[in-house]
Formats: sequence, C-alpha cells, structure tokens
Amino acid sequence: MGGTGEKARPAWRGRAVWATALVVVLAVVVAGVVIHKIRKDRLDTGAVRSENAAISGPAVSSSAQFQVPNAALVVQATAGRAARFDDDGRIRAPRGGVLVRVAWSSTRSAAPTAEGLGDAPSTLAVRSRGRTVTVDPRIVGTAGEQQAVVALLGDADDVVLEVRFAGRGQAVELLSGRRHAGSFASLYTNGAWPFGPKPALSFQQKQPADPASSISWNAEVRDHDAFRVPYLAGLGWAPRGREWFVVRSVGYYLNDDAALWKSGGRRAQYAVQGASRFAVTVAGKAPAKVLRKPGESGKAYGYSAPRGGEYVFSIRSGDRATVESALSATLRRSSGDRAAPRVVALKVQRRDVHPAVAGSAGEGR
Repeated sequence: MGGTGEKARPAWRGRAVWATALVVVLAVVVAGVVIHKIRKDRLDTGAVRSENAAISGPAVSSSAQFQVPNAALVVQATAGRAARFDDDGRIRAPRGGVLVRVAWSSTRSAAPTAEGLGDAPSTLAVRSRGRTVTVDPRIVGTAGEQQAVVALLGDADDVVLEVRFAGRGQAVELLSGRRHAGSFASLYTNGAWPFGPKPALSFQQKQPADPASSISWNAEVRDHDAFRVPYLAGLGWAPRGREWFVVRSVGYYLNDDAALWKSGGRRAQYAVQGASRFAVTVAGKAPAKVLRKPGESGKAYGYSAPRGGEYVFSIRSGDRATVESALSATLRRSSGDRAAPRVVALKVQRRDVHPAVAGSAGEGR
C-alpha cells in the first residue's frame, strides 16, 4: 500500500504542473489580447488617417484662413483625446497626446495676373511639441474639402497649423489663433490683396503743358490696376523689407491723326513719325521686370489700342507708390496749313499715387 501511494504522488504532481502551465499560457494569451486591443485602440504618434472621422468627447475647434501668393486656403481643426471613425469605431490618442482632425480646401487666387504667380504648390502640416506631420504635401489651385486625423504628443494648446510655400512657412496656433505670418504678412494687410487700394491722387496730362498752346493731342494714357505681393514666379521672394508692386493693364491710345494744330481759322493734322515710346516708372525707377509690354491689338475708330502691359517694381513694404506712365512720339505735319510747325514732340503723362499701406497682419486670424 505504502509503495503504491509513493508511486501515485508523481502522477498527481505532473497533472498539477501541467494545469499550472496551462493557466500561465492562458494568462499570457489573454494579456496579449488585451495589450493588442489597447494598442489597436490608440494611434501611434505621427500617424495620419484620411478616413471620415469626428473627434469625440471634450474637444477644441478652430478655423484659420491662409493666404499664399497664388491661392487661399481654409483650414478647420478640432483637437481631442479620441475620434470615431466610420470603419472601426472609437480610436484614442497616444498616451500623453492628442488627436487633431483637420479639414481643408483651397481656391486659386483671384489676383489679376496669370504670368507672375505661377503654380507652385503649398504644403499643409500640423505641429506639436517639436514634431511636424504633413497632411497634404501638394495643394495646387482650387481643390474641394479633404480631411485627415493626425496623432501627436501634447495638448490642444501645443497644436500649430502650418502652411509652407516656395520654401517659406506661416503658422496659426490652434487654441489662441495667434498668427505667425512671416514672409506672407503683406498678403493680410488691409487693401493689399488681391488689388491695391485705388489711387488717392490721379493726374493725367491730355494736352500740352502750356495751356496757350495751339496744339492738342489725340492720345491718352490708360488707367491701370496695381497690387502688392511678396513672391512672383521667376523673381522669387522679394528682398527682406521689400515687396513686389505689380502694375498691370497699363497702356495708351494713340489716334492715327495724333495731333491737331489750330490758329484762328487755320488748321493742320499730324501723324506719328517712326515708333511711339511708352515708359512706366514707380518713384522714378524702372521696373525690376517687364512681364508684358503693351502690344498692338488692332485699330478701332482710328485709334491704336495696345493690349495692356504688366510691369513689376521692387518697393519698400507698405510704402506709397507713385506710378508715372508716359507716352512720347515725334509727329510730322501730314496735312493742312503750312504755317503750322513741320515737326512737334508729343508727350502724354499720367501720374497715379497709391497710398501707403499701414500695419501688418502678423498677429490675429
């Protein structure tokens, strides 16, 4: 009996060991499943998901508009600790982190020039505690709303929305709305985009400077549009403290009978001899670049009507800009009384003063 009992004990001990091992294995499996579920329930820091989602639970929302030289972007952002996705339910932020749902759209700039702004893309990113995650690396022209959820470390007050263009960036803090416009500041200045303010003073000399002159011109310098921009394709960013001032649709009308001479009952007509000359300056300085010279576009009602020119000037940011346009030509008497001068010099001038633009939108939305 005693011998039999001694032999039975190892069998029970073996079963106990196997049972204990099985319990341990099951515990490890269960723990693994729980850990996997916890990890699956959280996004990793730096992760980006583009599915439809909504931030759940307590959240902070804000919106910002960004101007870049060739487009306008509208960005809406909501930050919270969790988000609900259409496909797999509720997902949480990384430990010590935040989820940011970003929705954005863009519109091609309405600026009155096609040649100068180019098609350089913009980049949209979200930044928090020193880490920047790109959500759209290439925003070009007009695009409908897109969205993404970004996982970052930190809180809502650490989140910054950032837009980059042609190597330079600007940012808006999510919670405070504080804007860091940098090189883009002039795009937010009142009246500077897309058109500059209307000239405060305009002076046009349609006739010779001497009011007693017996000659009158059949010519006119046209009005123009103007706007300020920090960047132009082909020229790049304006130097520090300066901006590009673009004068467009500038040109002139010149009649085939360019001048009329009258003295008592005597008259004479004049026509252009050789080529007419047209120049545009700002503050007396020549343009940094001529995007397009006024070109002949046909004649109507006896007038030469060139297509408008487009000129770029470098001026100090926000400064007053005095645009002077001048048409000159040598005229020869073509018919009429020989008592009239044989040759006269035509000069028609126009001066437009664009007022200074005060202040900068480097702060605020």
